[in-house]
Amino acid sequence: MNIKTTVLVFSLLLTCRSYAQADRVTITGTITSKENKIPLPQATITTASGKVAIIDNMGRFIVSNILLPDTLLISHIGYSSQKIPLHAAVSDLSIALERSADQLPDVIIQTGYNSQKQVSLTGAFGIINNATLNQQTGTNILKRLDGVIAGVDFVTNKTDNNRKLGLSIRGLSTINGPLDPVIVLDNFIYEGSIDNINPNDIENVTVLKDAAATAIYGVKGGNGVIVLTSKKGKNNQPMQVEFNADVLVTEKPDLKAFPKISSADYIDVEQFLYTKGYYDNAINDFQHPALTPLVEVMVKKDNGLLSEEEARQQIDYLKGIDTRDQYRKYMYKKGITRQYALNLRGGTNNMAWYVSASLDNTMDNLSATFNKLNLKSSTTYQPVKNIKIDAGFYYTNSRSVSGKPAYNSIIVSGRDVPYLELVNQSGEYASVPVQYSNFYTDTAGAGKLYDWKYYPMNDYLYDATKINTEELIGNIGVTATLAKGIDFDLKYQYQKQNTDSRRESAPESFNARNLINLFTQIDRDNDAINYIIPPGSIIYNNTSVTGSQNIRGQFNINREYGRHNISAIVGTEARDIYMEGYSFTTYGYRDNPLTSSSVDFRNFYPTYVTGGYSNIYGAPSFFKRTQRYLSFYGNLAYTYKGKYTLTGSFRQDGANIFGATTNNKWKPLWTTGISWHISKEGFYNSELLPMLRLRMTIGKSGNLDPRKTALPVAQIDNNPLTNVPYGVITAINNPSLRWEQVSQMNIGTDFNFKNNIVSGSLDLYFKNGTDLYGPTPYDYTTWGGMGNPMIVKNVAAMKGRGIDLQLRTKNIDRSFRWYTDFIFNYNTNKTTKYYGDGAQMVSSFFGGGSGITPVVGKPLYAIAAYHWGGLDGDGNPQGYVDGQKSTDYYAIIDEASSKGVEGNIKYIGPATPVFFGSLINTMGFKNFQLSFNISYKLGYFFRKPTLNYYQLINYGTGDAEFARRWQSPGDEVKTNVPSFIYDYPELPERDAFYSNAEINIMSASHIRLRYINLDYHFQPSQKQLRHQCSVYLNLANLGIIWMANKARIDPDYPGSIPPQKVYTLGIKYNF
Repeated sequence: MNIKTTVLVFSLLLTCRSYAQADRVTITGTITSKENKIPLPQATITTASGKVAIIDNMGRFIVSNILLPDTLLISHIGYSSQKIPLHAAVSDLSIALERSADQLPDVIIQTGYNSQKQVSLTGAFGIINNATLNQQTGTNILKRLDGVIAGVDFVTNKTDNNRKLGLSIRGLSTINGPLDPVIVLDNFIYEGSIDNINPNDIENVTVLKDAAATAIYGVKGGNGVIVLTSKKGKNNQPMQVEFNADVLVTEKPDLKAFPKISSADYIDVEQFLYTKGYYDNAINDFQHPALTPLVEVMVKKDNGLLSEEEARQQIDYLKGIDTRDQYRKYMYKKGITRQYALNLRGGTNNMAWYVSASLDNTMDNLSATFNKLNLKSSTTYQPVKNIKIDAGFYYTNSRSVSGKPAYNSIIVSGRDVPYLELVNQSGEYASVPVQYSNFYTDTAGAGKLYDWKYYPMNDYLYDATKINTEELIGNIGVTATLAKGIDFDLKYQYQKQNTDSRRESAPESFNARNLINLFTQIDRDNDAINYIIPPGSIIYNNTSVTGSQNIRGQFNINREYGRHNISAIVGTEARDIYMEGYSFTTYGYRDNPLTSSSVDFRNFYPTYVTGGYSNIYGAPSFFKRTQRYLSFYGNLAYTYKGKYTLTGSFRQDGANIFGATTNNKWKPLWTTGISWHISKEGFYNSELLPMLRLRMTIGKSGNLDPRKTALPVAQIDNNPLTNVPYGVITAINNPSLRWEQVSQMNIGTDFNFKNNIVSGSLDLYFKNGTDLYGPTPYDYTTWGGMGNPMIVKNVAAMKGRGIDLQLRTKNIDRSFRWYTDFIFNYNTNKTTKYYGDGAQMVSSFFGGGSGITPVVGKPLYAIAAYHWGGLDGDGNPQGYVDGQKSTDYYAIIDEASSKGVEGNIKYIGPATPVFFGSLINTMGFKNFQLSFNISYKLGYFFRKPTLNYYQLINYGTGDAEFARRWQSPGDEVKTNVPSFIYDYPELPERDAFYSNAEINIMSASHIRLRYINLDYHFQPSQKQLRHQCSVYLNLANLGIIWMANKARIDPDYPGSIPPQKVYTLGIKYNF
C-alpha cells in the first residue's frame, strides 16, 4: 500500500469516527404510571442496539452513548410495553406506561422470608406503597395504615390488656391470648417500640392476612402479620438525595365533647349532701382527707368564719367556674411536631447502599416533649459473582419529658370536681387540696413542715418523668448462589433496646414535700426535727432491657422448566428473647454537691398525720425472663403454564415455655392453596373482563402468649420484719398448656375490567380458633385457692368469618385525573366454646362492649340491655319482672341472670363494626394532586355515658343529663333521666339498671372524614431535570360527617375526648 492510499484510508476512518461521535447522544427522562403518575423505578429501558438505562427511585432515567437512529424499548410487568423511535437527542422525555388489563399488577410481596411476585402466590395479601403511606403524616408508621387497606381495622374504646397496637387484621382470632398482629421489620420480627421506627425509612408495607400468607410465622401468625420494608439502594444507581421536612400542628382538645354535669348543678348536689351530713365523716376524720372547695366554704360558714352573704358570694363564684375552661386557657396549647429526614442512596456494579438520618421534635398539648433521632445504614455488596453480602444497622435514641397534668387527672380525695380553679382571681397559681384538707395543711407542724399544698400550674416543672430509650438493630446476611435458581441465605440479627425511666421529684414538688412531711418527726419539747426521709429530691429509677438474637439458614429455589415454574424455600431459625430490668428509689438527692442519702426500707415508722406505721417505698427490685424458639419450615409454589398454581407450607415450632411433653413443646402447622388464572385459558375471551384469577387456601397458624407457662410461678420477696427471703406460689404447674391454634380458609379472586376501568380483589374467609386459653376448674385439694379453683388451659374456641373487597376505579384519565379506591370489609365472630356460668348468659354483656366477653353463640364484643318501662310517678326507672313493670331492682337483675332474653333483657348486637371501610378519591390536574379519605363503620352499637347517682354522690362523677332529670310529677312523660335520690338501699342496682337500659344503647354507625392531602409538584427546568421538589398540606382527624345516633356522640370515643385535628405543612426535595 503506497503513501497516498494509506493517507486516504486513514482520512476516511477519521471521518467515519467523527461522524459516529457526532451522532452518539444521551437520552434522559422520567417514567411513571399513567393512571396515578407514580414513578416506576422497576421498569426496564433498553435500546434496540443493546444500551441499558440507569433508573433511580424517582423514575428518572439516563441512557448514554446511543448511536442514532435507534429505538427505545420500555417494559414493566403489569404494564403495556412501548417502543419509541429515536432520531435526535432528548433531555426531558416523559414516558407514561398504561397498566395492562389482561394480567395481574406487578406487585412484589415481601413476606419477611423472601420476595415473590403476586402471580405465584395463592394467599391474601395487602400492599401499601410509598405514595399511599405519604397520604398521611405523623411519627407512627402503623397509623398510616388506617383506612387505606382492606381487612385492617383500628380498634378504639376497648380496654383489653392484651392489645397494645390498637389494630386488628380480619378481626379476632383469640379470646384471652395476645390480640396484636406480628410486626416484621426487614426480615425479622420486631421486638421494640413501634415509635422507634422512622416512617420516612419505610418503602412499603405488606399485610399478610390468611393462613397461607401468615403460615411462615407459625405460632406467632394467628393475628396476622405486618411486614415493614425499608428503603434501599440499587446497583448502578447514581447517588440520590431525598430531604423531607414538615411541621404538624395539633389543635387543642375539645374538652366539652364529653358532657359533664355543670358546676352549678354539682354544687347544688354538694350542698344537699352537706345538709344530709354526708361529709361529716370526712370533716371529722383523723386522717384529714381533702375537702372540695364548696364543703370548705360550708364548714367555714358553720364555724362562723364566713357570714351567710360571704358564703353565698363564694358559692356563686364557684358555680361560675368550669374546670374545662381553666384547662383550655391555662394548661392546653397547640401541639407542634417538627420532622426532618434525609436519606442518600446509590450503587455501583457490585454494591448498593442506603444511609439516612431523621430527627423528630414534638411538644404536645400539655407541654410534654418527645425528641427522637434515627440513623440507618444498609449495604449490599457482591465481592464475587455468586456471593452477596447484606449488612446494616438501625439506631434510635429518644427522650421524652412529661408535661402538665391532663384534664380529669386532678382528683380531690377520690372525687372528680368540675369547678376546680387553676388560677385565682388575683392571677396567682391556685392550690388544689388533693390529699389533705386545707384546714389541716394550713396549721400542721406549726410552720415546721414543708408547704403541704399542691399547685397544678407549676408542679410539673418540679416533678417530671424523663424516659430515655436507646435501640440498636444490627444485621448481616450472606447469599450464595449454588446453581441457577438455587440460593442459600444465612442471616443474623441482633436487637437491643434499653429504656431508662427517671422520675425526679424536686424539693419544690408536691410529691417530695408530701413524703418528707409524712415521715417527719417533731419533738414537741425542744422543737427538734427528725427527717426519716431526708430533704432533697426523690428519684424513681426504672431500667428495662429487651434484647433478641435471630439466626436463620434458608435455601431458596426458583427454577423454570419449560411450562413449569417452581419457587420454594426451606430452612430453620432460632430465636432468643430476653427481658430484664430493675427499679429503685433514691432519696435526698442533690445536684450540687452531687449527693444522696440512704434510707431504711426495712423498718416501719410512724407517719405524721395519723401516727400509724408505714415503711418507705422504693427498695430495689429485679426481674428477668428468657424465651427461646426453634423452628423448621418449608414453602413451595408450583405453577404450570402460568395458569395453575399449587402452594403448600409446613412449619414446626418449639419453645421453652410450654409443655412437659414433646407434643406440647412443639407445634406443627401447615397450609395449602391453589389458584387458577382463568383468563389465560384458550376458551376465555372476555373483552369486558380481560383478567380473572381464582384462588383458595386453607391452613393453620397459631397464637402465643409468652406470659403463660407450663411451669409453676413463684414471687420471691423479703419479709419486711425479718428481712428473710420468702416465696409465694402465684400459679401452679400446668403441664398440658400449649399453643393456641387458628385455622383459616380463604376463597378469593383478582380481576381487571377493560382498560383498567375497574380492578381489584375480593376475598371470603372463615376462621376457627381452637385450643384457646380459657378458665377451667381443677381439684383445689391438690393446691390452695379454694375461693376460685380455676386454672387456664386450652379449653376455649371461637369462629369468625368475613369479606375483604378492594376496588380501584379509573373515573377520568385525561389532563384531569380522577381515581377512586373503595374498601369494603365485613367481619363477624362468635364464641363457640367457653367454660363458666357467664358464658351462657347474655346478661354478661352489660359491660357496654368495652372488653371481650365470651358468651357462647355471640360476638366477643357485644351489648345487651334491659327492656325499658319508662319512669314511674316518682321518677324511678322501671324494668320488668315476669312481664310486669317493676322497680324491684334486685328482682330485675335476678330475672336477667336466670331467664336472659326469655325474660327482661334483649340482645342488642355487636360492639365492633360489622361493616367498615373507606372511599379514597385521588384527583390530579397538571402539578396538583388532591386525595381525601372518607371512612365508614356500620352495623354496631355503643352505650352512651349516663348519669349514675351512686358515682355522683361517692366519687363526684356526673353527667350533663343531670339537668334533664325527673324533678316533679309529670316529668316522666318528657324525660327518661331518673330522679335524684340519696338514701335509697338499692341505689347502685337502680343506677346499673338505668345505665344498661335499652334507651341508652345507640347505633354506632357513622361516616368520618379521615384526611385531606394536597400535593403540588414543581416542574423542574431542563437544566434541573434531576431535581424534584414538592410541597404538601395535610389535614387529619377532621371529624364525623354523619352519625346514626341523635345524641351527637362520637361512637368511637363515647366516654373520652376524641382526637384533635392535625394540620401538616411539608416539603420534599429530591436530587
